[in-house]
Amino acid sequence: MNRSLNSANFPHLFFAGRTRLTLRNNEKGTHIRLKVVQKKTRIEGKLVGTNRFYLYTSILNDGDTGWDFAATFYQDSKNYSLGKEHTQGSHIHKVVHFIQRALREPAVLDAMGAALFHEGKCCRCGMGLTHPASIMLGIGPDCIKSMPPSFITDLITVIA
Repeated sequence: MNRSLNSANFPHLFFAGRTRLTLRNNEKGTHIRLKVVQKKTRIEGKLVGTNRFYLYTSILNDGDTGWDFAATFYQDSKNYSLGKEHTQGSHIHKVVHFIQRALREPAVLDAMGAALFHEGKCCRCGMGLTHPASIMLGIGPDCIKSMPPSFITDLITVIA
């Protein structure tokens, strides 16, 4: 159940916490699935999110199998550390570099003919989305309250 998203929200959704997105190349008809999980740490007995996000990729349509650790992204700089199994110049490195470009400038997705989709689950908590507005945004009504103000500002710019 893939739902189309506006590419302007890509950075917000990528760094939401528990994101599953699909990038589809409209010209070639190919796609790559992304799973992004925020690193959590325990502070005074509570789990809190960190600045690090682990990116897993999958080119197979086989549910929860086939995921490959690709890189660690850092939210503040949008820089990344490539996974140890991947080398500079590899296919995964090129994908990760493209994702970095798209995080810094989401218009790159549209310019390169890439469409952005989510799997019908909230990009922050992973729960299924049922409300039409939540499905359109890729984030649930409770979780949207936890998003940074820039998410709403960018959203208003996109809708207007």
